[in-house]
Amino acid sequence: MPIRSFAFARVSLVALLLAGSSIAFADPPADLKEAMTRCADTSNTYTLEAQLAGCQAAISSGSVSGNDLADMYTDRGVVQHQLRDVPSAIASLNEAIRLNPDLAIAFYDRGLAYDDAGDEQRAIADYDQAIRLKPDYEKAFVHRGYAYEAQGDHQRAIADYDAAIRLDARDASAFLGKGKAEFESRDYNSAYFDLTHSLDIDVKNADVWNERGRADVALKDYKEAKFSFEQAMQLDPSDPVYISNRGVANDRLGDSRQAIADYSEALRIKPDLADALDHRADAYNRQGDYEQAIADYGKLIGLQPSAAAYVGRGFAYNRLHGHDRATADLTKAAELDPKDPEALFERGDAYVDSENYDAAAADYQAALKLDPKSASALNGLGRLKLHSRDFEAARAYFDQAIEIEATEPAYFSNRALAYRGLKDTGHALADYKTALQLKPDYVSALRGRGFVYVDLSRYADALADFEQAIRIKPDDASALNSACWTRAAFLDAEFDRAVSECDKAVQLAPDNADHHGSRAMIAMKQKRYEDAWTDYNVAVNLDPKSAGHWYGRAMAELKLGRAADAKADLDRAKALDPKIADTYATYGVKP
Repeated sequence: MPIRSFAFARVSLVALLLAGSSIAFADPPADLKEAMTRCADTSNTYTLEAQLAGCQAAISSGSVSGNDLADMYTDRGVVQHQLRDVPSAIASLNEAIRLNPDLAIAFYDRGLAYDDAGDEQRAIADYDQAIRLKPDYEKAFVHRGYAYEAQGDHQRAIADYDAAIRLDARDASAFLGKGKAEFESRDYNSAYFDLTHSLDIDVKNADVWNERGRADVALKDYKEAKFSFEQAMQLDPSDPVYISNRGVANDRLGDSRQAIADYSEALRIKPDLADALDHRADAYNRQGDYEQAIADYGKLIGLQPSAAAYVGRGFAYNRLHGHDRATADLTKAAELDPKDPEALFERGDAYVDSENYDAAAADYQAALKLDPKSASALNGLGRLKLHSRDFEAARAYFDQAIEIEATEPAYFSNRALAYRGLKDTGHALADYKTALQLKPDYVSALRGRGFVYVDLSRYADALADFEQAIRIKPDDASALNSACWTRAAFLDAEFDRAVSECDKAVQLAPDNADHHGSRAMIAMKQKRYEDAWTDYNVAVNLDPKSAGHWYGRAMAELKLGRAADAKADLDRAKALDPKIADTYATYGVKP
């Protein structure tokens, strides 16, 4: 929210008349006196239009001159500014300054007009002159601080706010301005202190509550942030920014449902509120609602294209296996901000998922050149080493990523995969434990730990992890398949439940050969050999390099009396893996 509110300065010509001014008449005509009264009104007795008409009549009367006329032009400039006619306001104030170059109030008011026109440099020059003419001009210090802040000169802004506070320790706007400048300087503790001081002076200022809420978020005090934003909302329930910011606090508190509700309410009030669209899209991405995220990022890009929005949408496309669209968005992001490594490592992830490993490696390395401490890029290089089965190199990359960012569960989960590849089950289990401590609902880590338990023949523990993963994410095809396989191949139990799990896994991912292989294994155990052959047949067509699927189909063919077909499949299986018969014997499947 903008912190600027103009404190216009006016002169009272009526007071001058009563005190005896240099106006060249002793008793002004009634119509002139009434015009001057309207022009100098500060009590809202008259409309702005009536005030302006009064100023025009008084100036055009020809009865006022010198410094008094300068004062009248000043008042006219103020009224014109309040009517949003900034060019006319500046023209009037130019005339006031021409008539009286020592009129500090005219420089101040013209500074406000320049400020409103976005010309901070001229505004600062006018505030400078106002302060030179009137060194204790507290409001000029405040507004010069605003202008410096608009230019990004936070330190000069803070110095001006301090000067204003020394002149008036009860000016809430000076503490607000200082707190905002400190926030932008990332001095969040000082920002919180000064914003709280502003509230001590004026507790009913919604904007200050909102700014303090932002400081609370930066200080990671999310409960206090929510309280601050709710105070702002009570004072101004219709401001969508306050509602959206409460969404941020709710998000940080882990209440993504309420956060999305807040963002949605803010967008109902103001559909083009970019921050709310951005936050809601990010929340959708984090909860896996990628279609909704794509829709929000599309609207955001329509409003204000940015590298961050293209990165967010590219991430969502990649999770939906739209790798070409993901790559296109992430390429656009890199064009918009060539110095941002995020677009590069996210595009690297898209290349990995589309099996373009050389392009992925190039992007990860380029990201590291931009930011040698990019944990995400190091993690990406580690994933590439996992793919090439260079587990030691993969572990080294994940070590570096964890050293930089020790709170990211994915890095521990990925290092666990490297340890599993190195047959170091102890360290693998330790890393999965850490990943799950950081994120208890981390489905990938539960599945990964389940596989380690299978390696250790701890099948009941493995099944418990797979079942927990399914409870968290009922449509996780990999967890469903793993639970089915564990019951069929190792526990020889609960076959009906296993059939249900495998059926759902196949329904969710019909092109996954392993899912058909698992369901075929259950059919073999239940002596449904035709069904087993059908699923193994699908599996070998989907993945002809899997010895297990050829061997399984051969076993089904033997049970169906098709010896010649079985021999051909057995030969194919043993050519791929000479020990496949021993492996399947451990599952209880043998000729």
